[in-house]
Amino acid sequence: MPLFQEHKIEDFPIGNLRLSDHHARLSAKGLQFHPHAWLDASDLEALHSNGHRTLTDTRQTPLAWFGDYPSKQNTVEATNSFLIVH
Repeated sequence: MPLFQEHKIEDFPIGNLRLSDHHARLSAKGLQFHPHAWLDASDLEALHSNGHRTLTDTRQTPLAWFGDYPSKQNTVEATNSFLIVH
């Protein structure tokens, strides 16, 4: 039986830390994120400090953003963050 039928990916430990707990540690006011994104603090700092609105992966998939929706025009590409695909 597949693991993800009964549990959400956010409930699984990744590096001994549940993904949802990892997101809670990195949250900032107004920050939204993809529920399957592993976010690196250095990428979030680049997002915040440079005035960008959306952090994307190399395929331009939004990983984290400020506001209700990701911006397609005001983005920065992540260097250490990525989308977990299962």
